[in-house]
Amino acid sequence: MQPLVLLVDDDESNRLTLEAVLEDEGYRVECAATVAEGRTKLRDGSEPYAAALLDYNLPDGCGASLIPELRANNPGAPAVLITGTPVDLQATGADAIVTKGDACDDLITLLAGYLGN
Repeated sequence: MQPLVLLVDDDESNRLTLEAVLEDEGYRVECAATVAEGRTKLRDGSEPYAAALLDYNLPDGCGASLIPELRANNPGAPAVLITGTPVDLQATGADAIVTKGDACDDLITLLAGYLGN
């Protein structure tokens, strides 16, 4: 079965683009636009997520705030923050940080490295 990835991003065009790229690479994607929606998906999901891609700045908080719940419900799933501003990786608890606007190829390579695809 294809790995399931949680994508949380409030920018609809970014979310749709990343979703399409990830699906083209063979991932299944569930999307959310806010911390609250992401939290609901993490809590109520019927299957574990293989990874989470989290926008750092969301309208209702910080995407990094979802990392503890991701870890609790999806042991071993990497958390990758997507941000347009410099962020301290260790302070966030994320596994990696990707700068918005970087090539999607970099994100796909990073994700494949974590998931062994």
